[in-house]
Amino acid sequence: MDAQQIQSKESERLRELPKRIYPMCLEHPIKRVCPMGTTVSIDVVRFAPKGYKTFEVSTSEGLLYNVEGTKFNFAFSGHPSRWYLQPSCLLILKALAPSSKMFSDWVRVNYFKSGEEHSDCVAVMNVTCVSISLTVENYQDKMKNQEGKKMHKGRVFSPWRGPIMLVNCGCKNKYPPVREDNNEVKGSIHQMSKMFLRIHSPLGFFNTHQLTINCSHPNKVRLFGVERPTINPPYRMVLGPGKPSHVVTHLRNRERRKFYVEALSFPDADFSGLVSFTVSLLDNSHGNVSGPPIHNVGLVFRVAPWIMTANTQPPVEIYMTKSMPDSEFMTTVLNYSYVAHCELTFCLKDKIRLDTWIGNEVAIGYTQSPQRCFPVFLDFPWTKGFEEFEFKDSLPSSFGYVIHEREDDDNLDATGFLEVSPPVTAHDIFYPLGRILIGDGSLPRENITEVNQRLRTFIYAQNMQDPLELFSEWLLEGNVKEFLTFVPANDGKGFRLLLASPSACYELFKMEQRHGHGNASVLDTVEEELLYYAERMRMSINEILADKLLQRQNDYVQTCITWNRMVLKEELGLSEGDIIDIPQLFRLGWIQDPTTKKEVLRAGHLFPNMLNMIVLGSYLGIPKPFGPLVDGVCCVEKKVQSLLEPLGLNCLFIREFFGHQGDQGDAYYWFNIRRKPLPYKWWNFII
Repeated sequence: MDAQQIQSKESERLRELPKRIYPMCLEHPIKRVCPMGTTVSIDVVRFAPKGYKTFEVSTSEGLLYNVEGTKFNFAFSGHPSRWYLQPSCLLILKALAPSSKMFSDWVRVNYFKSGEEHSDCVAVMNVTCVSISLTVENYQDKMKNQEGKKMHKGRVFSPWRGPIMLVNCGCKNKYPPVREDNNEVKGSIHQMSKMFLRIHSPLGFFNTHQLTINCSHPNKVRLFGVERPTINPPYRMVLGPGKPSHVVTHLRNRERRKFYVEALSFPDADFSGLVSFTVSLLDNSHGNVSGPPIHNVGLVFRVAPWIMTANTQPPVEIYMTKSMPDSEFMTTVLNYSYVAHCELTFCLKDKIRLDTWIGNEVAIGYTQSPQRCFPVFLDFPWTKGFEEFEFKDSLPSSFGYVIHEREDDDNLDATGFLEVSPPVTAHDIFYPLGRILIGDGSLPRENITEVNQRLRTFIYAQNMQDPLELFSEWLLEGNVKEFLTFVPANDGKGFRLLLASPSACYELFKMEQRHGHGNASVLDTVEEELLYYAERMRMSINEILADKLLQRQNDYVQTCITWNRMVLKEELGLSEGDIIDIPQLFRLGWIQDPTTKKEVLRAGHLFPNMLNMIVLGSYLGIPKPFGPLVDGVCCVEKKVQSLLEPLGLNCLFIREFFGHQGDQGDAYYWFNIRRKPLPYKWWNFII
C-alpha cells in the first residue's frame, strides 16, 4: 500500500466520527462551527412549521451548500433554490474560506406553504468557518528527480511519498539533539522530521475551543513542540512515552505551529513502522470538553527501516577487536584497508563478552530518509544480562546503535548468522536492496533450534529486504556464511555467489592424485601444537580419497548445499554462470542439540573455511586453506585463484587459522565492515 492509499485510509478513518445532524430553529439563530475539509449536515424538516411544503436556502459567500434527499420544485422557476420538504432531506454545508469574525457566516432557510411566493417564516444558523490542517514539508521536492511509479519486468512498485521518520538511536542520545532531564531540547533539532499545524480562524475562536494531538504509538515516538510561540522558543517533548496526548495551548487565530518528530525504535514484532498523528478540534465553551470531536485531521509517517549491506558494496571502515595480537592477519587488514581506501578502527575490549564479538554479534547497516542517511550498528549479544559497553560510547554521535537484550541462553541469536545478497531480480521482481539470507531448519529433520525468533522477527518487520530462509542446521553453528558468500565482479552481472563445494574439492584431489601427487597432505605446514589444539589431523590426498566414511559425510554435506543452491538460483534469479564452487571439505561430529538435548550430527571444516573471507572491493583476504602442496604451491589456493582472479579480484591467503576460535579457525569473528549504502532509495520500492 503506497503513501497516498495509506493517507487516504487514515482520512477515511478520521471522518468516521459519529455523524451529527443539527436541526434548524425558528425561534432563534443557532451557532455552529464548520471546519474546512468537512461538512455540516442540517435537518431542515424536524422543526419546520406545520403546513409548509417547500423551502429555500441562501448562504454567505464563505459557504457552499447542497440539498440531499429531496426534489427541486420546478413550479417556481423564479426561485432557483426552492425544494420540497421531505422527511429524508438534509442540507449539507461546506466551508469555502475561514470566517473573518466569529459566526459571521450564515445560512438562512425560508419555509413556504403550497403556492406561496413570499414567506417570513425563517430559520437562521450562524456559522464560524475555520481551517485546521496537519502537514509536512514537501517531500515531493526532495524526490523531484525520482519517478512516481517504477516498473521492472511487469512488477509495479508503489513508492512511499509520505513523510518519513528516522529512529533516534544515536550513541548517548547525541543524535539528533542533546536533552536535559526536563525533556527540553538543548541541541540542534533541524535533522528531525517536521510536522506543521496550520490554523486560520477568527479572533477569539480558541477561547471556546481546544486542539489536542494524539498518536497511534505514543511509546514508539517523541513529538517536540513549544508551549508558547516566542523568539527562539525552547522545544520540549509534548507527546511520547508517558505523554499519550497533548493539548495545544496559546493558539492565535493565524498560526503555523511547528513540531519535530522522531521514532524511538525500528519496526518490530509489535510495531509496523506506520505512525499516525491526529489533531482533534473540541468544544470547551462550557468550561469543559464534552462530546465527540468536531473535526479530526491526521497524518501518517513511516519509520525508516534498518537496511543491511552486501559484501559487494565498497568498504568505508573496518572495525577490529583491539585484543587481537599482531599477526599476518593484522598486517593484511592494514594493507588492504590502505589500498581499498577505507579506515581501520580498533574496538575497545568488551569485558562482558568474548573478544571476538564484533564479527558475530553486530551487523552494520544503515537507515535513510530524504534528508539524511547514517550507519546503524545492530547488536544482538549472546551474553544474557548485557550492560552498556565502551565501544558504543566511542562511536561518532552521527552513528546509530541498537541493542536487543537477550531473554534466554540457548537459542542461536547472532547477526553474524545473516548474509545479504546484492540487488537481484527473481520471478520478475526486482529486489533493489538485495535479500537477507537466514539460516533455518528448512528440511524435515529432528526438532532443531532456529536463529532466535527476536532477531528473525526484527529482520522481517523491516519489510524491505524480503528474507530468504536457507537450510543451514547441518552446520556446527548453522551459519549461512559457512557455506556461501558474495564477491564483486568486473562484468555486467556485477557479482558472483561463492558456494562451498565438497564435490569440487574431491574432483581437484582426484586430478592431483592422477598426476602423482597423492602423498601431498592437507595441513602439512601447520604447527603440531595447533593441530592438537584444534583437534585436526594431517591427511594426504590418498588418505582422503580412501576414507569412505569421510566420503559419505561430504556426500551428505554436498546434498545440503545442493538443496540450498536450487533455492538460491530460484529465489535470487541466478544462473549456473553466476555461481562459483569453492573447494572445501567437511567432517561430521556428534554434538548435543540445545533444544532436544539429543546427540545430533553437525558439520565442521576439515581445513580452514575459505568462504569466511574479507571482501574489500576487489581485494579478498582469504583464510589460508593449508591444502596439499604441489611443486611448492597449494593446489587449493591455485584453484581458487584461477576461479576468482579473472573477475578482477586480488586474492591473498592469510595464515591465521585457529586464532581466537581454536576449534573453528574462523578469523571473521574478529572484524566487521561498514560499507557504502546502496544507491537505491528504499521509499521508491515499497512492495
